[in-house]
Amino acid sequence: MAPEPQCVDVIVIGGGIAGLAAARDMAKRRLRVALLEARARMGGRIHTQRPDGWPRPVEMGAEFIHVGNADLWRLVRKAQARAVKLPDDHWFSERGGIQRIPDLDRKIGAVTGLIKPAKAGGLSFAAYFHRFPPAVRRDEWMLARSFVEGFEAAPLGSISAKSLAGEAMDEQHQFVVPGGYDQVLGRIVRDCTEGGVSLFSNMIVRTVAWRRGSVRVSATNPVSGLRTGFSARAAVIALPLGVLKARSGLGAVRFSPILRRKRAVIAGMQMGHVVRIAVRFSEEGWRAMLPGRLKRRRPLGFGFIHSTVKGVPVWWSLSDQPIMVGWAGGPAAKALLRVPAATRRRRALASLAEILGKPAAVVRAAVRDMQAWDWTNDPFSRGAYSFTAAGRDEAGAELRRPVRGTLFFAGEATAQGDEVGTTHGALASGRRAAREVVREIGWPRRGGR
Repeated sequence: MAPEPQCVDVIVIGGGIAGLAAARDMAKRRLRVALLEARARMGGRIHTQRPDGWPRPVEMGAEFIHVGNADLWRLVRKAQARAVKLPDDHWFSERGGIQRIPDLDRKIGAVTGLIKPAKAGGLSFAAYFHRFPPAVRRDEWMLARSFVEGFEAAPLGSISAKSLAGEAMDEQHQFVVPGGYDQVLGRIVRDCTEGGVSLFSNMIVRTVAWRRGSVRVSATNPVSGLRTGFSARAAVIALPLGVLKARSGLGAVRFSPILRRKRAVIAGMQMGHVVRIAVRFSEEGWRAMLPGRLKRRRPLGFGFIHSTVKGVPVWWSLSDQPIMVGWAGGPAAKALLRVPAATRRRRALASLAEILGKPAAVVRAAVRDMQAWDWTNDPFSRGAYSFTAAGRDEAGAELRRPVRGTLFFAGEATAQGDEVGTTHGALASGRRAAREVVREIGWPRRGGR
């Protein structure tokens, strides 16, 4: 006989920063909240690791904090985490030579600033500039394409041109947390715990049965195999777009009755793919492989190297340690994800050797360790982050629209404008979903809380 479901006011499905923010804010309104996370840890695509032998934490997911998002910066301050502004150091490698890139944002903006939303309609970036050929310099066009495929993690023929109008990397206002992004995450987890949220990890949601004013969730613990039920008046669905798109397999969630309109919206949205590889080198190998222009030791490293090489075209160094992170997004990432992880790493090092203008053997000999995380094949993310698909500019607004005052949606895919695909967009979406729930079901009147 199945045990009676645990009864709360609201169930949150997904323990990334969107789900945590929603749970925290609803608990502040004296609602009883249960948050269910499939992984053994909270945080979703914020994932900091501290491997043996590494002199600093390694970010497997989110790393950068952008200026201007008040909620995220309040969380950083509350966590007493030290955020450091990145210097504007960007380089371009071509044929083994490395040159500084001045005014990177201006060069990218020289292309994206040509996009007129009124003319963009449902065109992709590629289709827009096929129809309206840009009169720009070669380096501006190359950097803009690299920005779309790398930073946005999107194919040129798939991403909405309108969503990119005037966009750039905003590299003058980016920060990192040298002590680890998990410091910030840990603060919001503590806020949830102290606020009375019931946090459940290793809780893989299988089904969500719902009707107006009632939700019943069935979840399984992958360690014990035990199935647990939860019931509530409402649910916040804070799952990644890749998981929402899944129809079968581990992590896929079945709604009963089926959310036909949401399913149609989700089918038209797209998830970006990224390969990110962190490499630790020996001190002597680091000195041997770096070109002279990059050798000067800086507190925040030499910055970012951009290139057009196949494999992993972008690398960065953001500390005074012999560590680099390689990044491939969009089509480059999808090509790498089709090969085994060992082959992927070999191609990454070959790309780096070509970028630095050094023999591959020199780079390989300098390696002491490599760390990576495959978000695309992670069943609880199924991709890195979303982007706005051509012809689907209103899809995020449609996805975040509540269903009959019972199901509410959060996550970076439901964010607005240029917040899509960002940590601060996910955080804001969770807070927005919490406000929607409170407006719908009201504040409970309970003594002692």
